[in-house]
Amino acid sequence: MGDKVLKEFAKVVSSTIRESDHLGRWGGEEFILVATETSLENATLLAEKIRKAVFEASFSIPGRVSCSIGVAKLDDQSNADIFVNHADLAMYEAKKNGKDKVFVYAA
Repeated sequence: MGDKVLKEFAKVVSSTIRESDHLGRWGGEEFILVATETSLENATLLAEKIRKAVFEASFSIPGRVSCSIGVAKLDDQSNADIFVNHADLAMYEAKKNGKDKVFVYAA
């Protein structure tokens, strides 16, 4: 059932993002989204749009499905590993602060 819900989740997110964005499964229940040529402010708005779409969607399990989203920006001075680490830290802050939230990484 878990894999089915993950596939349903991916469909909801895919229907919310642009064709130029890249979504992939990152780990067990984690996904990564790279929103190209997007400001941090617009990435945060997109994350909130995704969070709401997931919460409002119908899944094949009883109850609501929610998601915690970490947002980070890839600066010219940082590399992909640092970028992913920052997004991961922000996601864990979102979870720690009540789940079903968007949290932006701040240095």
